[in-house]
Amino acid sequence: MGLLLLRSLGVLIAFQLLAVAVVAAGVRGVAGRLTLVGLAVLAGIGIALRGFDPVAHFAGAMVAGWLVSFGARRGSGLGRVSMLATVPVLVATALTLAGSSPRQSWAELRSQVAVVAGVDSLATLAPGISPEERVVRERYQTVARSAAQWALRLLPAEIVVFGWMQVLVVVMSARRILRNAHVHVAFGRLSEWRVPFGWIWVLAAGLALVVTRQSWAVTLGFNVVVLVIAVLAMQGGAVTMAALERGSAPVARMVLLVVAAVAAWPLFVGGLAILGAADLWVDFRRLRTPASGS
Repeated sequence: MGLLLLRSLGVLIAFQLLAVAVVAAGVRGVAGRLTLVGLAVLAGIGIALRGFDPVAHFAGAMVAGWLVSFGARRGSGLGRVSMLATVPVLVATALTLAGSSPRQSWAELRSQVAVVAGVDSLATLAPGISPEERVVRERYQTVARSAAQWALRLLPAEIVVFGWMQVLVVVMSARRILRNAHVHVAFGRLSEWRVPFGWIWVLAAGLALVVTRQSWAVTLGFNVVVLVIAVLAMQGGAVTMAALERGSAPVARMVLLVVAAVAAWPLFVGGLAILGAADLWVDFRRLRTPASGS
């Protein structure tokens, strides 16, 4: 779904390069000027092309890079910096999805989601197909349509999570760049990151909306749940990375972790979310001070 939002893998790579370039410029104190010049150039390109895509993403990347550099130099933590820098990315994505013709853009996105989900017309079935195969095909189409429908209903959470993931890569790159330049950075490694316990109450609120069985409340509730699961999965990933750093051959273990994530990502993400939720109580990394909570 993320690549459908970006429409191109090249845009994703360019996003990271632009944002990191702005962060690197911040070491010399010219991040603001570079961002303003870049936005002016991108605005001119957008006017010439008469479109927001992919100019809006590039503009969001430069603003996000400046916000990361600004927040890191001002002593903000990883969570606050990443959330703040995600805002221009979300605005850029919304502009791109709306485009010059929101209805046409929405129709194109629905069509692409349907293709990915495998939704086909039953009319394309061969005339001589057996009744058993037709039943199987109809059931498959029902599941595919349901999956496509839920992918669109969960679009707000998907946009937020995908934008946040893009920014997190920039944030961790910024940490390395600024530390190598001997600039103080308030946030530590990703393996040291943790979320407030209050996210559990956000999860509970999302589940409470789901059980109301009202259409709008169920959609809103599931979007909240998906967002919290992504946050908890990131904390579970931080716990996993901390364990890998303490063990032998951390690089080899990290490669195995990536392979496992690619091979079975739904189960993998679910497992990380459970681990992240458990860490809120158990504190596997012993990051909590005696006075910070029980």
